Amino acid sequence: MDIKTCYFIGDADVPENILETIQKRLEDEVVSLIRQGVRKFCVYGGGGFGALAARVVSEIGKYYPRVRLSVSRGEPRGKKGICVCCPVNYDGAAAREAARAAELGMQVVNLAAG
Repeated sequence: MDIKTCYFIGDADVPENILETIQKRLEDEVVSLIRQGVRKFCVYGGGGFGALAARVVSEIGKYYPRVRLSVSRGEPRGKKGICVCCPVNYDGAAAREAARAAELGMQVVNLAAG
């Protein structure tokens, strides 16, 4: 995989009834990306999904010392990489940003789908 950066975009609140499922999917995706060579993980925004993504990367990163986590405001416009998103509100900001990432040619993984 040539992509070495992962960007997280998600809604501020992840409903309690799907939180465990989203966390498991997120953990699996982060490990898979690390095994594919991704080393930089960037959380956009705060709130529920952003905080969850930061915790997951921090915890998994203890076993992978080359993994880096950053937190940023704004959106990953014009960036190259993979976008892992959790748009639980399909007409909300996270859904719009994930759609923009796809338009920019980024690979998008939707953890809330299915």
